Amino acid sequence: MSRRPVLLALLAALAALPATAAAAVEPLWVPDPRHAAAEAEEPDEALLEVAAAVASDTPVAGDPARVAVAHWLAAGARDAGLPGELPVMAALVESGLRNLPYGHADSVGLFQMRLGIWDRGPYEGYLARPELQLRWFVEHALAVREARRAAGDAAYGEHPATWGEWIADIERPFAAYRGRYAQRLDEARALLALPAPSVAPFELGLTVGGAATPVADPEAVKAAARVLAEPAITLDERARGDLEAGRVDVRLAVLLLEAAARAPISVTVLQTGHSYYTVNGTVSNHSFGRAVDIGAVGGAPVTASNAAARELALVLGQLDESLRPTEIGTPWAIDEPGFFTDGHHRDHLHVGYDDPVAAATAVELPAVTVVPVRRRASSPAEPRFAASSPGSGRGDADPRFEVRR
Repeated sequence: MSRRPVLLALLAALAALPATAAAAVEPLWVPDPRHAAAEAEEPDEALLEVAAAVASDTPVAGDPARVAVAHWLAAGARDAGLPGELPVMAALVESGLRNLPYGHADSVGLFQMRLGIWDRGPYEGYLARPELQLRWFVEHALAVREARRAAGDAAYGEHPATWGEWIADIERPFAAYRGRYAQRLDEARALLALPAPSVAPFELGLTVGGAATPVADPEAVKAAARVLAEPAITLDERARGDLEAGRVDVRLAVLLLEAAARAPISVTVLQTGHSYYTVNGTVSNHSFGRAVDIGAVGGAPVTASNAAARELALVLGQLDESLRPTEIGTPWAIDEPGFFTDGHHRDHLHVGYDDPVAAATAVELPAVTVVPVRRRASSPAEPRFAASSPGSGRGDADPRFEVRR
């Protein structure tokens, strides 16, 4: 069969993917019990022998964190009705099963997705959210398989010998590198035959830096709920989603409540929607839910002439040590510890913490805030898995790599 009809069908399937995430909280796929049952079966003895050989020949098998990532990727793929090895093979080639904040051009993450192409829509903020990366891979794997089968290859994807080409159609590398994925099938199977360590991939964070605040922190949950209900805090839809998902440091939530007790504020960015790097090339605290950008104070945009915003910044710099930010970016040159100003902070207050909250740190919730303002309506929270947006392959665009603090 000619490749042209197949490629046309593939492009049509990718173009047909919806442009935005679904409004309702609905998963992309329903787990298939047959795959769950297969996952629970005892591993093949031959695979265990391969696993032993792999463990002695590669650092991946000796790294519990990366073995955990392999199992997590495989479980998500199987739930979607895909071979569990598929994303593991891809991530072995692209990142060595690491959530890398660097790569060729602006390629980052487990699958080296390009920031200029994919850091928007339903995948926005994917570098700090591995589940969005898995969603991207699964959605495109399903689209590729659907296109191939629609073009006449009814058994496409059934035989492991074709999985390398399948991944290549998802990742779309240069032609000379398309064969790399098939070579990692045995290694992927070996990793999945190893015992899964008791490490949750979502707690691993990025390869550099730490993980976001765990959702299980009861104080963080209480503080986030207070922020979400506070009428003096206007939240960007993505910031609201970060709070609802438990991705925000408890200190930051309490700080927002303290700020709102003094003046109405508008939050423009917490984690999702901010670049991974700062303008100085360092990792942004936004990536770990430890920073906020405030775009308006007292009902007026933050500018050098907003006296209420300047007063609020000074107050935040004088909070109790357990709550005091380590960085406060403003439009003004303020000679106090933690304060800074530059051309990128003329229109907002940036407030953040350089280190994760200490386990023993007690953060007390403030009294109920007292400044009522009208809140704008918000959309439902973004689901973890939703329909994808169309886009070019990794090498088809000349993206801009935006960095800011």
